[in-house]
Amino acid sequence: MIGLGLGIPYEQPLEVGFSPLDIGDLLIYYDFTSYVGGEKNYVTKSDTTGLLSAEINDSIPSSGAVNFLRLKSGAQLETSLCPDAGIVKVNSEYFSYSGFTTSGSNVTILNNVTRAQAGSSEEAHSSGDALIVVAGSYAESVGGASGSGSGLRDFTDFGLTEMRIPNLGSAGGYVTLSDDPLTRPGFVTTELGTTKKPVLHFDGGNDRLPLDTAVTTSSGNFSVVIIFRAEGNPSSDTVIGGSSAGINQFKINANTVLFRCNSTGSSNAFNQIRANNTTAYSVGSRGTVVDKGAAGNSFLNNQSEFLAFVKEKNTTDNKEKVYLYDVQDLIGEDLMNNSGTGGQSGYPDNSENPSNTGFEIAHIGALSNDTGDFSGELAEVLIYDKALTAEEVVLLQSYYDKQYADLDHE
Repeated sequence: MIGLGLGIPYEQPLEVGFSPLDIGDLLIYYDFTSYVGGEKNYVTKSDTTGLLSAEINDSIPSSGAVNFLRLKSGAQLETSLCPDAGIVKVNSEYFSYSGFTTSGSNVTILNNVTRAQAGSSEEAHSSGDALIVVAGSYAESVGGASGSGSGLRDFTDFGLTEMRIPNLGSAGGYVTLSDDPLTRPGFVTTELGTTKKPVLHFDGGNDRLPLDTAVTTSSGNFSVVIIFRAEGNPSSDTVIGGSSAGINQFKINANTVLFRCNSTGSSNAFNQIRANNTTAYSVGSRGTVVDKGAAGNSFLNNQSEFLAFVKEKNTTDNKEKVYLYDVQDLIGEDLMNNSGTGGQSGYPDNSENPSNTGFEIAHIGALSNDTGDFSGELAEVLIYDKALTAEEVVLLQSYYDKQYADLDHE
């Protein structure tokens, strides 16, 4: 790969092989397109209409072989949507199956069943207990007949680690997809996503992705980069949340980015940066701010966007400053303010040089208490453990402008 240490000027076109990892200090890097674009073995929201009301017809003892699962009349799976082979969950036990029996448009029996899969234990179940489809694949992908399960994966080797999406950044770890499709992001191939680069879709309800371990920046200098498409007129839609209530958060709201960052303690350092705040600093300005947002304009709604949010302590005046870029321009500047409001008036406002402004990340798509849920498409999330320079932002702008054809260029 081409690294910055090779002396390549920032203004030159990116060479083939560039990666956001080349910039360095990339703490978190979730590229959801590389995960959902592979073999689809987990069932997403786009598959689940009609799937979630299934119930088992027969009671199941706490031990012993189970060869098939009959589904209760009136609460059966829909034939056109049910995977031909896969994993289902009843209470806390996972069952694999291959092939199914149908009556009309309904799946009545799941065949070739093996119980206690994915590390679960055998347990008793009662008639009418709910059954949800966790993962599966479809016969048409290998030219098989519907319901046969022929030519598909043997899901007796399925493990819940397959529900993990790895962090490609230096902090390591992963986020985990829920085993319940109701609380799991789906994926889409329209708008921001394509058939070659599907992206995750959050419904604004209870979808979220928890990190296995919270990650914290080493100081108050950090950068957040997201490639996304907000839907439904975003109002405090949380892209990133911390581990405790709303102390650490990165939200979008109309033409505003709202954030709180304090890695320890209980008091918030809060700021909001508007895309139509064109006042430049007398110290530490990064140039002419382009009014992308315009007064009251929800420019983020139903638009594919690249946003780079940079926070740093300026070395000249020791003020905490934030900068906001889209894929083309610098679209906002502001000063940190730990009194609970954004400066908005430009330098010098009442920025108080707060010291406890590291950023903790524990959830993607919602706050830790599952409020302020994100509604829309999310392709990539990056957290740099440093303030990106203007030149590094240009590198990323150029890279992502080539990766996603329809990023907004207002």
